[in-house]
Amino acid sequence: MIRYNITFVYKNGLRGLLGANQGRYFHDTRESAEAHLKAVLENNSEEKLLSICGEQAKGTFRVDPFDCYEKGDAKGIYVRTVEEIVTIFAEEQQWNEKSIETLLIQFIEEKALNSELYLFLRAQADSENEVQPEG
Repeated sequence: MIRYNITFVYKNGLRGLLGANQGRYFHDTRESAEAHLKAVLENNSEEKLLSICGEQAKGTFRVDPFDCYEKGDAKGIYVRTVEEIVTIFAEEQQWNEKSIETLLIQFIEEKALNSELYLFLRAQADSENEVQPEG
């Protein structure tokens, strides 16, 4: 299940959630999450946000999709960049059809392209990975 939330770049250089990883803080649509981000930015001064999130967060707030459990919590709190994924796959030498598909999906997420395309690709990947009953 794909849900959306506000992210920013942490002090350690990784991009992660603005709030807690709890389903009640995630949004079912990108539009809803974008409206929340707009409200956060309009109702808090930059000084206030940076005092909480750190100077490195300046200009990095955005909405990202997250793969979530049925109860709504994200399966992970970090958004990996394409470069990080390439490094992981290269180090582990796991280049195969699935890793390339994963990389493509991550690229689509990172570049915030059409979310309908992302959901379509994700649904295709999920359906291909389902265990089919014998018979």
